[in-house]
Amino acid sequence: MLNTYLVFRIFIRHQLLEFRRSNLFSQNLWINMLIGLTIIILAYGFTYFILLSDSILRNLAEVENTLELIHAEFLKLLLFYLHFRIQVQSVSALNIKHYKFLPISSSTIISYVILRSFFSFWGFITMLIVTPLYAKYLLFKDHWKLTEFLIYEFGLFLVCICSNLVHALIKRSLGKGYLVFIMFLIFSIILLSNDKIEIWSVSFFINLIDKPLFVITILCVFIYLLYEITFYYFSKNIYTDLKN
Repeated sequence: MLNTYLVFRIFIRHQLLEFRRSNLFSQNLWINMLIGLTIIILAYGFTYFILLSDSILRNLAEVENTLELIHAEFLKLLLFYLHFRIQVQSVSALNIKHYKFLPISSSTIISYVILRSFFSFWGFITMLIVTPLYAKYLLFKDHWKLTEFLIYEFGLFLVCICSNLVHALIKRSLGKGYLVFIMFLIFSIILLSNDKIEIWSVSFFINLIDKPLFVITILCVFIYLLYEITFYYFSKNIYTDLKN
């Protein structure tokens, strides 16, 4: 709640400053308010799923479903990551005129995708602080295995890369954004590889039904990618119309 209040306060203050510099304040205000409210709703939606995942985790712990616990913990950290990213992006995107989809410049896509996973602020927190604490939690439990943690670790790294790859590719061409879904498909196959199920068989899709948290994770990433693409082109087209 405090986080939302601070974001809204920065939003209002930023718009008042813009009022003194721009004649488009009346048009920009409603557009930015619509975008800001959408971002806040998305953030609260992710927060709700985070709280919901806690109750699901407690139920899964009773039946000791190890693989589904992996998906549940992964989903929880993924939702935290998306929540923080949306809140930070809401501050940087308050004014369409100064909106940049990439917060930092990069000479190549590879350096941006790989390095930013480790050296961005939230990427640093996720990789170097949250993950070791989670590893300690895993290794002190009898039913957890080191190989399962490594699969989780690699999956979390792929999610960070996919998120950064979306930013890098959209700046150049939307068509190349399909590479993100290919990478996420590879990540999905890795997580499901423990069950020794053929990917193109009917059992593979039945196995997905038995893992609802894994399906929710895929849907959350898909919604976030759709949000990024829509928000980028919406803000770009609106600003072009205002400028003309």
